[in-house]
Amino acid sequence: MDVELRPGRRVPAVTLEDLGFLAIVAVVALLGGASACLFRLATHGLSLLLFGHGDDMVPAVADLGAIGRVLVPATGGLVAGFMGWLASRQKGGHGVPEIMEAVTLSRGYVSLRATLAKAFAGLVTILSGGSVGREGPIVQVAAAIGSRAGRVLALGERRVRILTASGCAAGLAAVYDAPIGAILFVAEVVAGTFALELLLPCMTASVFATTVARAVFGSQPIFRVPPFALVSTMDWWGHGLIGLLAGVVGHVFLRALDSGERVFARLRLARPLAGALGGAVVGILGIGLPQVYGNGFEAASQVLEGRFGLLLVVAILLGKAVATSITVGSGAPGGVFTPTLLLGACLGSAMGHAIHLVAPGSVGPEGGYALVGMAAMLAATTHAPVLSTVMIFEMTGNYAIVLPLILATSLSVLVARRLSPSSVYTRELAKRGIAWEGSIEERLARGVTARDIVDPDVILVHAATPFSELRRIFGETHARTIFVGDGERGFLGTIDIHTVKLFLDTDELDSVAVAADIVARTKAASPDATLLELAHALHGLEFGELPVVDPGPPWQFLGVVTRRALLAAFDREILKRDLLVTKVLWREGEELASELLELPEGSRMAEIRVPRELAGHTLSEARIREREGVNVVVVVRPGRRGKDPGCLLPTPDLVLQRGDRLVVVAPRDPASRSPRAA
Repeated sequence: MDVELRPGRRVPAVTLEDLGFLAIVAVVALLGGASACLFRLATHGLSLLLFGHGDDMVPAVADLGAIGRVLVPATGGLVAGFMGWLASRQKGGHGVPEIMEAVTLSRGYVSLRATLAKAFAGLVTILSGGSVGREGPIVQVAAAIGSRAGRVLALGERRVRILTASGCAAGLAAVYDAPIGAILFVAEVVAGTFALELLLPCMTASVFATTVARAVFGSQPIFRVPPFALVSTMDWWGHGLIGLLAGVVGHVFLRALDSGERVFARLRLARPLAGALGGAVVGILGIGLPQVYGNGFEAASQVLEGRFGLLLVVAILLGKAVATSITVGSGAPGGVFTPTLLLGACLGSAMGHAIHLVAPGSVGPEGGYALVGMAAMLAATTHAPVLSTVMIFEMTGNYAIVLPLILATSLSVLVARRLSPSSVYTRELAKRGIAWEGSIEERLARGVTARDIVDPDVILVHAATPFSELRRIFGETHARTIFVGDGERGFLGTIDIHTVKLFLDTDELDSVAVAADIVARTKAASPDATLLELAHALHGLEFGELPVVDPGPPWQFLGVVTRRALLAAFDREILKRDLLVTKVLWREGEELASELLELPEGSRMAEIRVPRELAGHTLSEARIREREGVNVVVVVRPGRRGKDPGCLLPTPDLVLQRGDRLVVVAPRDPASRSPRAA
């Protein structure tokens, strides 16, 4: 049923399918929220069982001697490293960057099995004092639940991505009791878009997950701080300076994370041994500075309460940065969200202490400066100022601090982006060769490469092929370009129809010329060329066929990317059209009739070339449905000598020929096999 907006314009009303999908989102959110609560309860309960204390590692390690303070995190690192090694043998489970890739560039696939294994390894790391946050495993598990639910229910690529993003929002909302911040995290960091199609499910998920978390842990802000107040205009200068410094410190912290990874990469230790070494280093730091143990939540709370002096908060800032870099560099699974909050709290508190030393009583308490520092450091590492502002506000429930937060986060992101274009998450994607800069459309276009759309079934002749054979190919097929190789899939160049068209009806060169005599060196694309690069290269090609070669040496011919395949990829990845309706034309006597045919949901029309090895076989023998998972609608056979192609009914005894194309109805489900586009 349609809803009338104004004459001549209608929009679809909300359908039962839409409501059903939101119900699925709610179930995913409940499961994601429950998994977050279980992780938090497991952390608390196991710590209480092992050390006699709850989540706070500082009093737990205080009861241990110097050897114990080193041995506990080293043992935990060894066990977590072994569990992480087992998990790494399966595909997936690589943190927030993997979720970003799955939601925006991939098909929403996040492995639940590998993610659960990583989560258990992260639990061991945190329990033994490793300097990582618990938000990483929690968010990954919740996102994986959404991904698995969408694939089990066969909801299609678009909704699987949305469910994955919704699970991510649910996990973050439950762990930090920050429903709005979780929505902004998905929109500003994970997906990079504020489209309502994504926001509405994430809002639903955030509400349900937060409700579950509050039912278990209550609804009090997770950080309890004294009331915030601006004492004088000097506070504004202090908060602005915190923002500028946070931009620099955040950049240095990211460089330290990279350095930690490089150090362990050079050591080339087995994953368990690397974890043990990383844990031992953290333990050595913790002998004199126990605040570096664990995710940093309890230490951050103490900094906000103003319990530490200037020298100690500076020491915690430096020690926590080193401990986190070593822990992450050793391969320990976990997040850096909460450790970043502790670094920011220490930076802000240090600024508050310094101003009080210079001008006593002229500014607010150090706890307020610590709050501003938390938001500024978070913004510097994530490059997400809105998220950082809202998250700190939600975690403290103090509205008076919003304006200083906006000032500090804006300045910190300005400085951080000047120093480095990559955030704590996009740096991981960059290591995989995935560029995250630009609009979401640009990122999507860079996420598909020539390797994904190359057609290997094209004419590749040997350099010694006689001119007579070239003339025959051009005359009997619709080929406008012939690709020339050396017989070993090496690529030499192309011959286009303009080169030989004057001799198509004569045999003057048949006995004196070969392909090598007239081949032209042609620019080619590498298998890793993106859609943007392919579009630029195809722009200057008359016939719209771009050879794809492995640069070698020697050059290895892989096939071609056609302009049609490029446009189809843009349509699929960027326009996100469902292609559920196709236009069917036929003749009734002398008149041409047409009708729009609605395809089954989850289907699309496609055209594929008949593989070379199937030429000469009947459709029944070819078993196209079993091979490609598609239904053949019509067979398009090339015309002879410039004539239009003919359309043949796909009868079981129809003999396929080289050059035939099959018009098929293909599934759009990413889990299904996708036919090669023609």
